[in-house]
Amino acid sequence: MKNKLIYIIPFLISCSANVEEHFILPYGYNGEVTVIFDEPCGIKVEKNANNIREYNIPQSGILITNVPHQCNTNKRIYYYKKANGELVKIKQMTEIEEKRKWDEENPNILDPERQELGVYMLSRGYKGDNGINSQSAFILNYNQLQDSLSDASYSVRRNNTIVSELKDCRSK
Repeated sequence: MKNKLIYIIPFLISCSANVEEHFILPYGYNGEVTVIFDEPCGIKVEKNANNIREYNIPQSGILITNVPHQCNTNKRIYYYKKANGELVKIKQMTEIEEKRKWDEENPNILDPERQELGVYMLSRGYKGDNGINSQSAFILNYNQLQDSLSDASYSVRRNNTIVSELKDCRSK
């Protein structure tokens, strides 16, 4: 039992930080948002006075940062930033999608909220086969999300873009 604790304690310590995270997107951004963590070449993102970490997402939707992934974060909020600096909260749609059963065999395709832009498929973060520690979400309406997910070449194109930006970052 003692040996098992040696492995569990570092994991618990590394996942114990509970920092609220805000993702600030260019106003009108539409698409996938990916944040890559633990990259020495990435930008440093500090917590503000309210213990909130703000990630300013570029137009590409890909942010590379040197901060460790906050695996225990349970409060992630997405915002658009208007030209005047005002932040506009983007609606979290995953719970609405599940509640309304849009993925069922006979969903209500006329539900007006299916056309609303929102945050879908918010991942908690993962370290992929490529060794990249990241998390992602989609800022789309429901029909756009389904189109993206059914496009077989989408994930290949997105992964190529991520790998290219990461290569650029690491070469600096």
